[in-house]
Amino acid sequence: MKTHDFLICAFHGDVTVYVAEVLKVLPESFECRFVHSESRYTFSLNTWAVLKTTGAFRVGTLLTSHELYTPALGPLLLNSFVSVTFANGKSYLGRLIAQHPHVVRFLHKGLPIYVFENNKIISSGGIYPKGQSIININPFELANQQPKDNGAPDLSQKGISYNGSAFQRIASEIQGNIVKSHGRDHSSHILFRFNPQKQEDAKAFISEFAVTKLTSAWKQKQDSDKITTEKKLATQENRNPKLEALQTMFISLLLSAEGYQYLNLDLAGFEQDFRSGMKNANLSSTQMFDRPAQSWETTYQNEIHGMILVAWGAEDRTKLDIETDNITARLRKNNLASVLGIEKGDGQKNANGDHVEHFGYVDGISQPKFFNEELSELKEQGVDTLRWNPLMPLDLVLTRDPLSENLFSYGSYFVFRKLQQHTQAFREAVIKLAGELFTNPTSDDMDWAGAMIVGRFKNGVPLTLSNSNKEIDGIAVRNETVGKINDFDYSRDADGSRCPLHAHVRKTNPRTAGNEQEKRHMMARRGISYKQQTGRQTEVGLLFMSFQSSIFQQFQHQQEVFANDHTQGKDPVIGQGDFENSNQRYAPVYGNKASLVSAKPFHGFVTLKGGEYFFAPSMQFLRSIGQNS
Repeated sequence: MKTHDFLICAFHGDVTVYVAEVLKVLPESFECRFVHSESRYTFSLNTWAVLKTTGAFRVGTLLTSHELYTPALGPLLLNSFVSVTFANGKSYLGRLIAQHPHVVRFLHKGLPIYVFENNKIISSGGIYPKGQSIININPFELANQQPKDNGAPDLSQKGISYNGSAFQRIASEIQGNIVKSHGRDHSSHILFRFNPQKQEDAKAFISEFAVTKLTSAWKQKQDSDKITTEKKLATQENRNPKLEALQTMFISLLLSAEGYQYLNLDLAGFEQDFRSGMKNANLSSTQMFDRPAQSWETTYQNEIHGMILVAWGAEDRTKLDIETDNITARLRKNNLASVLGIEKGDGQKNANGDHVEHFGYVDGISQPKFFNEELSELKEQGVDTLRWNPLMPLDLVLTRDPLSENLFSYGSYFVFRKLQQHTQAFREAVIKLAGELFTNPTSDDMDWAGAMIVGRFKNGVPLTLSNSNKEIDGIAVRNETVGKINDFDYSRDADGSRCPLHAHVRKTNPRTAGNEQEKRHMMARRGISYKQQTGRQTEVGLLFMSFQSSIFQQFQHQQEVFANDHTQGKDPVIGQGDFENSNQRYAPVYGNKASLVSAKPFHGFVTLKGGEYFFAPSMQFLRSIGQNS
């Protein structure tokens, strides 16, 4: 460490990622300037504890993570770290995200973006005005960034930086959509089976497809950064963002156990439930209660070798459908594979811009987060994480690719289920439930009854916080944040007199205070609605998708141990099996345990139409599989 190096760091008990410039280094301590606030701190070099400060964190507070960045040799390279020194002599650390002119996204609070040309600011995202000169832009790099011989990253560490080196080391070797959603509103899911005696051709296809088409996590990040940059620049320059030209197709490839077997690859390193497949889930468990595979749609009764997921972010899916046709043509070329079916997903949003599923409820709020920046973004939006912190380590979704020897090659188990939603019957059942619980129920009572089933109101207000979708503790909810409220647990609602114990979001995420092991059953859900409710259209539903490092510990645990257990009431949305003794109880007097009553079992509004367990292999495995073909 030396003067003018930079630290990317986080304090104990705080989710924000900070950037600090080193000002002075002594034998046992160092002084630095936190660039977003100009606060000065002195830290111990031995313990990384605060010794002296003008900022908000007290003496004794520890830095829980820290990366050191130092000057680098050579030219400025795209996506490299840079230090920009402004006319007042103050320097800031960022990433060079475009050249000619230089576009830099700084890494401190707000991630401001500046554009520089001929050492002048031509677009400003912060306190330094357009037209002002700068002193220099210099390349920087992570200190001691060469990995050790056994230097596989520690995936059990919570709260790494999305912009830091630890993630960068693995991001090019894992497929996109695992640790962060691809974020596109339209998708195609191409289910295929390789034809007999085509093993070598299949391997060659996979290898070539991986090189030319697949989106790595690193490529996904770069594409997303470009869109974020354009949106910020458009705001700075008071114009509409030009996003159409920045849209990119997202593509991933997933293999089933039967697909690996077809390719004559060893399955010994994979989880048993994956090897057995979804069709046999009831055989390996007495509590899944899936519909028998014989009753599934024909597509899913077939032996499925893989899925290609294609996604597009523009308003309509025209280009996506063209790309889907091109990929299916490649699969069918020279009789390589049979396309068994194509599922089309199209996201839906409510008036607040939040994604909703076909029953009308905001979906995807309680997702695990893997990067400090994600929590910082929530904090800046006014969404707290005091009672419930969604930050989880990457090993919740990533696991070593059993068929790759590369230390940085990771994959993830992927669950895909087509779930039909019986929307009209659901709405009618909610009305009947309201009639059982309330005398002459009002429309607000019916909204409340629906929230008792789901655990949230349609706009996202958690029922355990309020029995109204309009306010919490007497304060009106804000449309901008109501669909993001996630900072709660059930410690003040142990008896279920606010939110029923069987409510869907409570069953699938019990939020037991302090129980980190329970959080290990969470999944990264990536579902999307299929078909739109128009006129007499009744065949609508959800393409349920989730990534996890263990099907048994995560997806199957959620379905068997959480949703299907009747001890505290079966999940009325995704619960399966016998509902005769479902033990569903409701409190029509909010917060009054004495008012808890039973009602007619609520179930049967989601039907499994088929699915499969897949694995998202590492990029290295996919690229190399055809080398000897």
